[in-house]
Amino acid sequence: RSFIRFSVFKNVDFPQPEGPIKAVIAFLFIDKQRQYFRQRAITDELTGLLNRSGFNDELDRYAREIGSKPCVGIMLAVDDFKSINDIYGHAVGDEALKNLARSMVNEFPDNSIIGRNGGDEFCIELKETDAETAGDQIERFCHQQRMFRFHGREYNYRISFKLNLI
Repeated sequence: RSFIRFSVFKNVDFPQPEGPIKAVIAFLFIDKQRQYFRQRAITDELTGLLNRSGFNDELDRYAREIGSKPCVGIMLAVDDFKSINDIYGHAVGDEALKNLARSMVNEFPDNSIIGRNGGDEFCIELKETDAETAGDQIERFCHQQRMFRFHGREYNYRISFKLNLI
């Protein structure tokens, strides 16, 4: 009989499952791995937001169910982001992007679709929102003070946006 050794239980051997139990465990393991890789495929590694593919998938799904409900698409970008990376380094630029991503998740409604298009570009889809409400939200969001730290000093940066009515 073969055994499985679990590192959590030192010096304890458990009998290896056989037959249908082994098949169920294998299926569950494969399903868990599939879920893990699917999530990695649609998630931006740096920010934890949806990546472009994940954002587009969610947007397509929403478009199929939207009916006549209003919604607003927003494109955001960090102004002069290349200079942040060039002057202060990519680690500092990455930190600025992560902070911006966190602030988007905190600022916009839970039912929003938020993703990173790539580089310093982000997309937000505000579901069941009209242009006036979205304009107010994004205006307030873009005028918040944004900063990053470098060698103990704080530096401000700005973001700009574009609204698309859908």
